[in-house]
Amino acid sequence: VKDSDSLIELIRGVDLVIHLAAIVGIKNYLEKPFALFESNVLGSANVIRACVAHDKRLVFSSTSEIFGKNPNTPWDEDADRLLGSTEKDRWGYSTSKATIEHLLHSLKTQLDYRVVRYFNVYGPGQNPIFLVSRSIHRMLNSLPLEVFDGGLQTRCLTYIDDAVQGTFLIATADRLEHFVYNVGSEKENTISEIVA
Repeated sequence: VKDSDSLIELIRGVDLVIHLAAIVGIKNYLEKPFALFESNVLGSANVIRACVAHDKRLVFSSTSEIFGKNPNTPWDEDADRLLGSTEKDRWGYSTSKATIEHLLHSLKTQLDYRVVRYFNVYGPGQNPIFLVSRSIHRMLNSLPLEVFDGGLQTRCLTYIDDAVQGTFLIATADRLEHFVYNVGSEKENTISEIVA
Protein backbone atom coordinates (compact mmCIF):
# COMPACT_ATOMS: atom_id res chain seq x y z
CA VAL A 1 0.00 0.00 0.00
CA LYS A 2 3.03 2.27 -0.08
CA ASP A 3 3.03 2.62 -3.88
CA SER A 4 -0.02 4.80 -4.42
CA ASP A 5 0.19 4.69 -8.24
CA SER A 6 0.09 0.88 -8.31
CA LEU A 7 -2.70 0.87 -5.76
CA ILE A 8 -4.81 3.25 -7.83
CA GLU A 9 -4.48 0.90 -10.80
CA LEU A 10 -5.32 -2.19 -8.74
CA ILE A 11 -8.42 -0.62 -7.24
CA ARG A 12 -9.71 0.50 -10.63
CA GLY A 13 -10.80 -3.08 -11.41
CA VAL A 14 -12.67 -3.99 -8.21
CA ASP A 15 -16.14 -3.26 -6.87
CA LEU A 16 -15.36 -3.23 -3.15
CA VAL A 17 -12.23 -2.69 -1.06
CA ILE A 18 -11.99 -4.29 2.39
CA HIS A 19 -8.89 -2.78 3.97
CA LEU A 20 -7.55 -5.09 6.69
CA ALA A 21 -3.81 -4.34 6.44
CA ALA A 22 -2.16 -2.94 9.57
CA ILE A 23 0.69 -3.34 12.02
CA VAL A 24 -0.96 -5.07 15.00
CA GLY A 25 0.14 -6.58 18.28
CA ILE A 26 1.44 -4.45 21.15
CA LYS A 27 5.01 -5.75 20.81
CA ASN A 28 5.04 -5.01 17.07
CA TYR A 29 3.81 -1.46 17.26
CA LEU A 30 5.93 -0.57 20.29
CA GLU A 31 9.09 -1.87 18.60
CA LYS A 32 8.28 -0.55 15.10
CA PRO A 33 6.76 2.94 15.45
CA PHE A 34 7.75 4.01 11.92
CA ALA A 35 6.21 0.86 10.44
CA LEU A 36 3.05 1.53 12.46
CA PHE A 37 2.77 5.06 11.05
CA GLU A 38 3.74 4.08 7.49
CA SER A 39 1.29 1.17 7.30
CA ASN A 40 -1.62 2.24 9.47
CA VAL A 41 -1.68 5.93 8.51
CA LEU A 42 0.19 6.53 5.24
CA GLY A 43 -0.72 3.18 3.67
CA SER A 44 -4.36 3.59 4.66
CA ALA A 45 -4.41 7.13 3.25
CA ASN A 46 -3.17 5.69 -0.07
CA VAL A 47 -5.98 3.12 -0.08
CA ILE A 48 -8.53 5.86 0.64
CA ARG A 49 -7.11 8.10 -2.08
CA ALA A 50 -7.44 5.28 -4.62
CA CYS A 51 -11.03 4.53 -3.54
CA VAL A 52 -11.96 8.21 -3.92
CA ALA A 53 -10.27 8.34 -7.34
CA HIS A 54 -12.34 5.40 -8.64
CA ASP A 55 -15.51 5.89 -6.59
CA LYS A 56 -15.18 2.50 -4.83
CA ARG A 57 -16.84 1.48 -1.58
CA LEU A 58 -14.32 1.05 1.23
CA VAL A 59 -14.61 -1.00 4.40
CA PHE A 60 -11.90 0.08 6.85
CA SER A 61 -10.91 -2.20 9.72
CA SER A 62 -10.49 -0.27 12.93
CA THR A 63 -10.33 -1.41 16.52
CA SER A 64 -11.98 -1.38 19.93
CA GLU A 65 -8.70 0.20 21.07
CA ILE A 66 -10.22 3.44 19.75
CA PHE A 67 -12.01 3.83 23.10
CA GLY A 68 -8.84 3.58 25.18
CA LYS A 69 -9.59 3.75 28.90
CA ASN A 70 -13.21 4.88 28.65
CA PRO A 71 -14.81 3.24 31.73
CA ASN A 72 -18.40 3.62 30.49
CA THR A 73 -19.05 0.22 28.95
CA PRO A 74 -20.54 -1.18 26.83
CA TRP A 75 -19.20 1.25 24.25
CA ASP A 76 -21.56 2.57 21.61
CA GLU A 77 -20.04 3.52 18.28
CA ASP A 78 -20.09 7.21 19.25
CA ALA A 79 -18.62 6.73 22.76
CA ASP A 80 -15.83 9.08 23.79
CA ARG A 81 -12.17 8.21 23.40
CA LEU A 82 -10.21 8.40 26.64
CA LEU A 83 -6.49 7.87 26.20
CA GLY A 84 -3.45 8.37 28.37
CA SER A 85 -0.57 10.74 27.89
CA THR A 86 1.04 11.12 24.46
CA GLU A 87 4.25 10.05 26.22
CA LYS A 88 2.79 6.55 26.56
CA ASP A 89 3.67 4.44 23.51
CA ARG A 90 0.66 2.27 24.30
CA TRP A 91 -1.72 4.62 22.46
CA GLY A 92 0.05 4.72 19.08
CA TYR A 93 -2.06 1.94 17.52
CA SER A 94 -5.35 3.41 18.74
CA THR A 95 -4.35 6.84 17.48
CA SER A 96 -3.28 5.51 14.08
CA LYS A 97 -6.72 3.94 13.58
CA ALA A 98 -8.50 7.04 14.90
CA THR A 99 -6.53 9.24 12.51
CA ILE A 100 -7.89 7.26 9.57
CA GLU A 101 -11.42 7.32 10.98
CA HIS A 102 -11.15 11.13 11.13
CA LEU A 103 -9.89 11.21 7.55
CA LEU A 104 -12.78 9.05 6.37
CA HIS A 105 -15.38 11.18 8.15
CA SER A 106 -13.94 14.28 6.51
CA LEU A 107 -14.52 12.60 3.11
CA LYS A 108 -18.10 11.45 3.76
CA THR A 109 -19.45 13.45 0.81
CA GLN A 110 -16.80 12.00 -1.54
CA LEU A 111 -16.58 8.36 -0.48
CA ASP A 112 -18.90 5.43 0.28
CA TYR A 113 -17.20 3.97 3.34
CA ARG A 114 -17.91 1.86 6.39
CA VAL A 115 -15.72 1.43 9.47
CA VAL A 116 -15.73 -1.85 11.40
CA ARG A 117 -14.22 -1.82 14.87
CA TYR A 118 -13.21 -5.34 15.85
CA PHE A 119 -13.17 -6.47 19.46
CA ASN A 120 -10.39 -9.00 20.19
CA VAL A 121 -10.82 -11.38 17.27
CA TYR A 122 -9.44 -14.91 17.74
CA GLY A 123 -9.49 -18.17 15.83
CA PRO A 124 -7.51 -20.94 14.12
CA GLY A 125 -4.13 -20.03 12.66
CA GLN A 126 -3.77 -16.80 14.62
CA ASN A 127 -0.26 -15.65 15.48
CA PRO A 128 0.43 -16.74 19.09
CA ILE A 129 1.11 -13.18 20.26
CA PHE A 130 -2.52 -12.53 21.21
CA LEU A 131 -4.35 -13.56 24.38
CA VAL A 132 -6.27 -16.66 23.25
CA SER A 133 -3.75 -17.93 20.69
CA ARG A 134 -0.81 -17.32 23.06
CA SER A 135 -2.54 -19.23 25.87
CA ILE A 136 -3.30 -22.19 23.59
CA HIS A 137 0.24 -22.13 22.16
CA ARG A 138 1.78 -22.09 25.66
CA MET A 139 -0.46 -24.93 26.83
CA LEU A 140 0.34 -27.10 23.79
CA ASN A 141 4.05 -26.50 24.36
CA SER A 142 3.91 -27.33 28.11
CA LEU A 143 4.69 -23.74 29.06
CA PRO A 144 3.04 -22.05 32.03
CA LEU A 145 0.00 -19.95 31.21
CA GLU A 146 0.43 -16.19 31.72
CA VAL A 147 -1.94 -14.02 33.70
CA PHE A 148 -0.79 -10.53 34.69
CA ASP A 149 -1.99 -8.21 37.45
CA GLY A 150 -4.36 -10.78 38.93
CA GLY A 151 -6.21 -11.37 35.65
CA LEU A 152 -9.15 -9.17 36.59
CA GLN A 153 -8.98 -7.05 33.43
CA THR A 154 -11.87 -7.78 31.10
CA ARG A 155 -12.17 -8.33 27.35
CA CYS A 156 -14.98 -8.98 24.90
CA LEU A 157 -13.85 -11.69 22.49
CA THR A 158 -15.02 -12.23 18.92
CA TYR A 159 -14.62 -15.53 17.09
CA ILE A 160 -13.22 -15.06 13.57
CA ASP A 161 -16.28 -16.53 11.81
CA ASP A 162 -18.51 -13.99 13.57
CA ALA A 163 -16.16 -11.14 12.61
CA VAL A 164 -16.18 -12.26 8.98
CA GLN A 165 -19.99 -12.54 8.91
CA GLY A 166 -20.39 -9.09 10.50
CA THR A 167 -17.93 -7.55 8.06
CA PHE A 168 -19.69 -9.14 5.09
CA LEU A 169 -23.10 -7.86 6.20
CA ILE A 170 -21.78 -4.33 6.70
CA ALA A 171 -19.79 -4.38 3.45
CA THR A 172 -22.65 -5.55 1.25
CA ALA A 173 -25.59 -3.61 2.71
CA ASP A 174 -27.05 -1.20 0.16
CA ARG A 175 -27.91 1.51 2.64
CA LEU A 176 -26.67 1.91 6.19
CA GLU A 177 -27.79 4.31 8.86
CA HIS A 178 -24.28 4.90 10.22
CA PHE A 179 -20.67 4.95 9.05
CA VAL A 180 -19.13 3.08 12.02
CA TYR A 181 -19.98 -0.34 13.44
CA ASN A 182 -18.59 -2.16 16.47
CA VAL A 183 -18.14 -5.85 15.61
CA GLY A 184 -17.89 -8.03 18.68
CA SER A 185 -19.60 -9.53 21.67
CA GLU A 186 -21.05 -7.52 24.53
CA LYS A 187 -20.14 -10.35 26.94
CA GLU A 188 -17.13 -9.44 29.07
CA ASN A 189 -14.83 -12.07 30.56
CA THR A 190 -11.89 -11.57 32.87
CA ILE A 191 -8.47 -12.49 31.56
CA SER A 192 -8.37 -15.26 34.19
CA GLU A 193 -11.63 -16.72 32.87
CA ILE A 194 -10.41 -16.57 29.27
CA VAL A 195 -7.09 -18.24 30.04
CA ALA A 196 -8.84 -20.92 32.13
